[in-house]
Amino acid sequence: MIRKKAWSSMDDFFNSEDYLDIIIPNLELPETIEPPEEKRIIDDELGVFYYKRDNQAPLTDQSYPYVVIPRCLGLLGIKDVQAAGIPQVRQTLGLTGKGVLVGLVDTGIDKSASFLRDEFGKTKLMAIWDQTKGTDAYDEILSGGGVEGNSRYVSEEGYGNDENGHGTYLASLVDQVAPEVSFVVVKLREAKRYLREYYYIPEQEPAYQENHIMEGIAFCQSVAREKGMPLALCMALGSNNGSHSGSGTLSEYLNKVAGIWGQVVVVATGNEAGKRHHFFGRTSGQRNGIQEGPVEVEINVERDMTGFYLETWAGAPDLYYLEIISPSGKSYSTNYYRSDTRHQYYYPLEGTTVTIDYRSVGRNRGDQLIFVRFDRAKAGIWRILVYPGNVYGGTFHMWLPMEGMLESDVYFLEANPQVTLTMPSAAQTPISVGAYEVDNNAIFINSGRGYTAEGRVKPDFVASGVNVPGTWLEGEPYQYTGTSPAAAITTGAVALVLQWGVVLQNRKYLNSSNVGNFLIQGCKRDLGRTYPNDLWGYGVLDLFQSFLES
Repeated sequence: MIRKKAWSSMDDFFNSEDYLDIIIPNLELPETIEPPEEKRIIDDELGVFYYKRDNQAPLTDQSYPYVVIPRCLGLLGIKDVQAAGIPQVRQTLGLTGKGVLVGLVDTGIDKSASFLRDEFGKTKLMAIWDQTKGTDAYDEILSGGGVEGNSRYVSEEGYGNDENGHGTYLASLVDQVAPEVSFVVVKLREAKRYLREYYYIPEQEPAYQENHIMEGIAFCQSVAREKGMPLALCMALGSNNGSHSGSGTLSEYLNKVAGIWGQVVVVATGNEAGKRHHFFGRTSGQRNGIQEGPVEVEINVERDMTGFYLETWAGAPDLYYLEIISPSGKSYSTNYYRSDTRHQYYYPLEGTTVTIDYRSVGRNRGDQLIFVRFDRAKAGIWRILVYPGNVYGGTFHMWLPMEGMLESDVYFLEANPQVTLTMPSAAQTPISVGAYEVDNNAIFINSGRGYTAEGRVKPDFVASGVNVPGTWLEGEPYQYTGTSPAAAITTGAVALVLQWGVVLQNRKYLNSSNVGNFLIQGCKRDLGRTYPNDLWGYGVLDLFQSFLES
């Protein structure tokens, strides 16, 4: 059974809007933050500390380091298994995923779905944790007992149920590829209201806190350890926050999880390439002692809105500062880019308040982050002049929130489709998957593109992601487009590899790195393209060819 002492109940903190959730990497409390009222340990290097909001400073990047404020991640949207070489592998090697556990940290699951029962009527669900019910609302499902009546929670009406459909759809695709896998499911709790307000996330948009996701991943690991089963984890969530270099708390945590023997993590690269939410800038700094001029960035705000934010990132040791010009022509310039400073300006004709925070972020390098919030943003063209301060590399990136996380359409007039893979798909060790269309062998236009901001190859490869048929709620057939189905198909393929390698003892020591390399070796590649590249990675998933190459 799952060790419940590791998951003690803290519902007053976990669910309550009265408490701030603060992520503490390495369990080291920054000097600027007081000891918590309660804490919850995710693993030996990561924890979540809880603070009564009434007793704390307002949530700003000035009051709290950037890395401790939970990011909010959203869903990545949603002929195909055949194109991935799955049928040939199952027929030739007899692989079905039996003995492998697939982890889904998502929107829950439709427990009545027919694909969750084997031919004898036994459930394929191994365990569920419904975070919306509390911190200890989880239990394993007794082997062979079916769902009903064999745990404290699973038989309860509404427990773990998927009201969205995304999680059920992903599970149905995994089942198409590996029909005898077992599932461990985490139904994520929606992000707390104070974080939704901080990031201006629309009320109707699903959003999930970084710390809740990490706790869900840790739960999947605990079930896999208890059962002695290899784990294939499917991550179809993403965010535009962060430097897109593979750093950040969630990315670094996934690197650790993905490096453990018998565990493989698959991450979708998101659907942002065509959304115009990324800007890439280049400047020379000083030349012959004369300061170069600024780079002009134009942002179109379609209509008046509650607000939005953007992040500007520059690799250390480069430093920049901003001048922001409103649609009416009012201009303010910070002319000062020292870390840990804040500047706030009011544009009276627009009624908009702009706050600029300059930060040095990262435990290893200290990249520059300029976090800009537009409160009560007025419609029109907002211009940002990016001035080089001390510049050596001479490049910077800007990202707006990903689609769905904005109340209205906001985009760069001169956007760049590269480096649009969403966090945490830039993480180094997990397998990052983009999407393509099988029928015409064309990349899905919005598939998140690489490379990472540091130039590392991502995505690793692509899989089918356009009009992929699966099962939605109440058995409804559904076709979905996005990198989510590509990640689910790949997770099913990973389950077959884990069965062959770990369960059947053909290659006992498998993790994300060597399974990723195994899949890359078999990827289909067109003669007219150079590989790797920032759209296709190393090519198109072909599991059968991977086995032929092994």
